[in-house]
Amino acid sequence: MEMSRPLYGARVEERSLRARLTTVRTEPAVCYGLMALLIAALVALGLALGHFTDFYSIDGDIKFLAALSIAHHPLNPAIPYPFHRLDPSGRFTLPLTAWYNGHDYAGYSLPFEYIAALFLKLFGSAGLIAPSIAATGLLLLVQFHLARLAGIRGHRGPLLLATVLATPLLFYALSFWEHAWGVALFLAGLTVLLHQARQNQPRIWVGLPAGLLYLGAILMRRDMAIPAIVSLLVLAA
Repeated sequence: MEMSRPLYGARVEERSLRARLTTVRTEPAVCYGLMALLIAALVALGLALGHFTDFYSIDGDIKFLAALSIAHHPLNPAIPYPFHRLDPSGRFTLPLTAWYNGHDYAGYSLPFEYIAALFLKLFGSAGLIAPSIAATGLLLLVQFHLARLAGIRGHRGPLLLATVLATPLLFYALSFWEHAWGVALFLAGLTVLLHQARQNQPRIWVGLPAGLLYLGAILMRRDMAIPAIVSLLVLAA
């Protein structure tokens, strides 16, 4: 009986190892399915809330007007000013806009306005929920790969759930804001840099896509320049 105990323990350990290997192999498929489910739930919730052109702050209204203008005139992102003849100097234009060379421009991220204009053109006012949800999908995908680089395996599903449900992302995913885009692009650039930092022979040219992703994040949200600079300094140290 004493000789059978080590054998029994070895079998239990073997079964435990097989279970962990199965979890590791099936986890990516489970996580991708979870991402799809979360995005579908956000789309359903966004459509159920409705009121696509009603915004809780004037920021959304200005961005909507800019996207609407771009949807009709892609090469001219200026917001039409109906009182141009009465006010040629733009003294009484909309708040949070910038008057330049006789035109009124929204004081927000131009790339986000073009993305919003694309979805507005494709799906009408209902398409206004798409930009932030698309950014959320990108953020979840990047978070999945970033967790792998951090050595987190077997628990990435709960991590994705927590990212959506336990952070402000749930609010921004359903708001007409560019915050999710800024964070997603920054994390994508960071993931590229971390992946190369772990290689035995890092390639300098990989800095180009990482730099472009950082630039995209800053164009979406200027405050993303702070974590971008900090991460570069940390990685260079």
